[in-house]
Amino acid sequence: MCSVACSDYIGLFDPCLSGNYVELNEPHRSEGYVLPRSDTHSLCDSQLQNGWYRFTSLAGGRMPDHCVDRFHCGTHAPIWLNGTHPDVGDGVVDRMVCANLGGYGPHPERVCCDAQLDVGVKNCGSFYVYFLRATPSCPVAYCAGSAEPCPAGKSSPTGFTPCIEPPGGAPKLNGPEVLGRTFRFTCNVDFPLTDPDVMVEVAWTFDGQEDINIPHSAIGASPGKAVLPGSSLRDHMGTDVGCKIRTFSVSNRNLTSAWTDSNTYWAGIRPDREILEVSEKEGPQNITLTSTVPMVCDHDRSCCLTLALDIDGPKNNLAIPNSCQYNLCSTDWNNATNTASVTIPVLASRDNIKDGDKSLEIHFNPVLTAGGGSYLAAFDTHQIAPVKVVAKDEITQTCSGTGDPHFHGMEYSRTFHLFDVGDYTLYQNPDRNFEVQVRTWPCGSSRHRVACICGLAIREQSDVVRISQCDQRYGDRHTSPVITSLRRRLREFTRIQRSSDGHHITVTMPSGFGMQVSSNSKSMDTHMLIPSTDNGRARGICGTFDGNRNNEFTHRGGQVELHPPSRPQAFTNSWSNHPAQSLFQNVPANMNTTQEERYCSCDDTGSQATVDCTKTAEAPTQRMQVGNSGWSKRSAIYEDEDEVDPPFNPQQYQTPEDLSGVGWPTPSGITEEKAKEECDNALQKAQLFSHCGHKEDMKTNTLDDCVVDILYTDSLDFVESAVSSFTTQCQMELSNDPNNYVTSPDGKNVLKPEISSEVCSIVCLRHGHCERGNCVCEAGYTGANCQLEANKGPQLNRIRGNFEMSDNFHCAIREVMPDGSLSSTPHIEPAELLSSGRLACPLPDARVKK
Repeated sequence: MCSVACSDYIGLFDPCLSGNYVELNEPHRSEGYVLPRSDTHSLCDSQLQNGWYRFTSLAGGRMPDHCVDRFHCGTHAPIWLNGTHPDVGDGVVDRMVCANLGGYGPHPERVCCDAQLDVGVKNCGSFYVYFLRATPSCPVAYCAGSAEPCPAGKSSPTGFTPCIEPPGGAPKLNGPEVLGRTFRFTCNVDFPLTDPDVMVEVAWTFDGQEDINIPHSAIGASPGKAVLPGSSLRDHMGTDVGCKIRTFSVSNRNLTSAWTDSNTYWAGIRPDREILEVSEKEGPQNITLTSTVPMVCDHDRSCCLTLALDIDGPKNNLAIPNSCQYNLCSTDWNNATNTASVTIPVLASRDNIKDGDKSLEIHFNPVLTAGGGSYLAAFDTHQIAPVKVVAKDEITQTCSGTGDPHFHGMEYSRTFHLFDVGDYTLYQNPDRNFEVQVRTWPCGSSRHRVACICGLAIREQSDVVRISQCDQRYGDRHTSPVITSLRRRLREFTRIQRSSDGHHITVTMPSGFGMQVSSNSKSMDTHMLIPSTDNGRARGICGTFDGNRNNEFTHRGGQVELHPPSRPQAFTNSWSNHPAQSLFQNVPANMNTTQEERYCSCDDTGSQATVDCTKTAEAPTQRMQVGNSGWSKRSAIYEDEDEVDPPFNPQQYQTPEDLSGVGWPTPSGITEEKAKEECDNALQKAQLFSHCGHKEDMKTNTLDDCVVDILYTDSLDFVESAVSSFTTQCQMELSNDPNNYVTSPDGKNVLKPEISSEVCSIVCLRHGHCERGNCVCEAGYTGANCQLEANKGPQLNRIRGNFEMSDNFHCAIREVMPDGSLSSTPHIEPAELLSSGRLACPLPDARVKK
């Protein structure tokens, strides 16, 4: 039992419980360890805090209870227990410990016990705990355990005897090495084995862990190697492959050295980045997937892995060119680098909506192989790490030309005028072979002739589209734009849409460019949507789109007008086109374009993968509208030709330079106040006035343009044009706001009906009113836009050649074959008479594969 001497370590807690003692894990405290003569780092316990301790070294956890020779236990003067260890039932007992100072202590008469200390001891069943005190001097330390450490040059798993010669160096992992229809890794041992009783054991590791299904192998001679077949990587893709070795005794299999690890090799497929940033104004950014494991099949045919993509997040914000599946094949393997790579371009979809940056992730579905054999099957279920994607939102711009005409550039807030007749470059981006030209003809009063838009021509790559009424009679009741494709075959997803009355036309191009045209018998208005990809690359009458409003009036030659007048004639004249430059008189040489890429939205979150691939990088968002009262068709061969009048040649007409005599009242007596009243009343009747009437810039610019039109034309004919322009501007402004969109039944993002499909043509307001997109006529009028007098037969205006009177029109439609030829048998479809010069023909399903 414990006496008075140990009263200071008797407490209320049990020292056997974890947390009530301190572990001392120091193998050199073993009495079997002899301090080398050259060792200057002896153990010393003079700084030990009084308290309970447990020895946990593999040398043993029990203090020796007999004399221990000097220089053992890793110190000069070892301390041993002078007494017996207690039983479990004895509880805490006090004991005396002795320090062997070699006869030079305070009590040299006590052999091997020159100095003494009081300690406490308790038997905890499977171990002992000791209440130890600091030693009075150095180097003096407590002993624990009796195992003999392995001598220099030998080792064991515990570091104590029995010992064995350890590996003479680390193994080297090599591979993967392709051998025909297999591949392998090797673990190479290159050090001498001097003891014939010693061999080398090899184990394979994956992220440092063994696979119990892969057996160890033995090497009996050096140099030597062990082999890991590549098929063994199944379920271990995406890990660091390595090997480890230890020596073992042939005569005593349980006698082994400690393990020695090799270098490692990461095996699997991984992307080259964790985060990718893409921008709506830039081209594709690449993710490169690299496999460090070869694709090897048990046959000589194509040997590939198919990697399927899935976009997690607002999928409409990303597009993947060409496909949602990419292949890694055996032919991609590079023996010099031990890699095979595939590049996946990622594009930010140009949705033309100010909806902020979006965060998404591109996931790669677990790899599934089929029919390639066990070596290719090693990739089965391999999960490639996802890539986070930030899609940066970028601004778009608009440009418009309305009335006689007034232009609103992309970054210039004021209106400026073009009163001259001719062909002009309205907008171009030479970097992508894109241009919009405008043709003007004389209009206005007989006294003060100005100019109005009569035609527009668009070129993108090899597509050239003209929308023109320039070759028809000015002001004629049947004057209506003719749409002509000068390339016969337009690129897929170049879209041309036209309302049933023929006066509203929308053109959208694969680049994201959009144009809306509204026409009457005297002029055309145009509103253009410029994609963010043109940022910093634009030029022309519309401006520069580079964030610098001070250089909007940059001449074709490069000089800049900093303070342009309202009629910047020098600027607009610099962008006039002579006949050789004009898209109205010449067709540019056909471009030898490569096969266009398709852009895919990849969705594999449901029960069935959904892959939508188109040839436009736009998100499925329709911002430009043609109204609800018309048919809407897209054609790869689009012609809407009427018998033409003699061609209009702008070179034969010069606008009078002096317009200084224009003033109020007009020759017919219209005052400025009357003009403002007419314009304001008409604008307030606009169907979308409640949505945009509070937008002062839009409202003021529209009213100013309307009043100027009346001044120069001495007519109210352009008031409707101003209201129509306001409606279009309002729709384009509202289309910037993501809150103005709803999801259509086919999953596309479309403008709310009340600001798109339920808006009627301006013509409807002459003799009717609009109800949810349908024109309801006043008494005495009929027609889709109430433009016809009821009970009044058609009025013959004039007859040209090839007149046909029939109430049974049909269309003969021939299919364009893959080689460009026409099918031999036409489809006969009933036709609908839309106007005196226009028929509508329903087109059959083009059967285009997606």
